[in-house]
Amino acid sequence: MDLSSYFELSYWDYVGIFIILLITLYYLFAPKAPEIKYEPKPQLERMPKQDMTLEELRQYDGVESKRILMAINGRIFDISRGSDFYGPGGPYEKLAGHDATRALAKMDAKMVKEEKDDISDLTPSEKDEAKEWEMTISSKYPTVGKLVDREEDKSDYSGALSEITLSGY
Repeated sequence: MDLSSYFELSYWDYVGIFIILLITLYYLFAPKAPEIKYEPKPQLERMPKQDMTLEELRQYDGVESKRILMAINGRIFDISRGSDFYGPGGPYEKLAGHDATRALAKMDAKMVKEEKDDISDLTPSEKDEAKEWEMTISSKYPTVGKLVDREEDKSDYSGALSEITLSGY
């Protein structure tokens, strides 16, 4: 019996070997996609619950401090996690460190005021819009406290930390 007849390669055998060789070389030498390393942003510690005046709130605009706070309907929220939106360079940066009730009610970030804002002139639908924003923000970000007019109006939270609450303060 002649073994050479068993080892004869036809044209299609050579084509198959060539294709396998090309595939092997491709996987060995083809450029690999760069490995993307995801580094989550460092989370800030939870802030102690506290009431603030408008002047105190202004310090938390994300410029001087990494912490970003915003007030809506008298409630102060720690929106630091949303720094891409509310921090410097973000689309809502004007709201950071301010009472954003009027701006959100009217859907215009330019409506933020530097001084205390009396929102009694808002229409019922604008007040509803502000309330909707308050509920949305309160479901995502911790409540820090209340926006007060004077130091004497501040509440004592006895060292409690800010937390996400849906029911109010």
